[in-house]
Amino acid sequence: MSLVVIQALCPITGNKTPELDKLYIQENFTANGVGSALLKHALSFCHSIGHEQVWLTVFHENTRALRFYGKHDFKEVGVTYFELENEKHKNHALCKSTAV
Repeated sequence: MSLVVIQALCPITGNKTPELDKLYIQENFTANGVGSALLKHALSFCHSIGHEQVWLTVFHENTRALRFYGKHDFKEVGVTYFELENEKHKNHALCKSTAV
């Protein structure tokens, strides 16, 4: 499953650009290209409607996701915090061009 929020406000740049809000696959489908295919489709969609980049956030301890997005040329643009029940959780903000 993937979910793109068009015109989402990036907490780092302050620009309204597409946010890759969710990219989830079931565990038994990891490492076989499903995540990469979903990501490619999301980037292509954003590009087709005129957006040059997408952004997302990843929990700082989610090394698997950070490796995945690094493999797909996402670059860290800053750090943001997700608040849940008065606790702050560090997230890396990543950005990538939609050009495929």
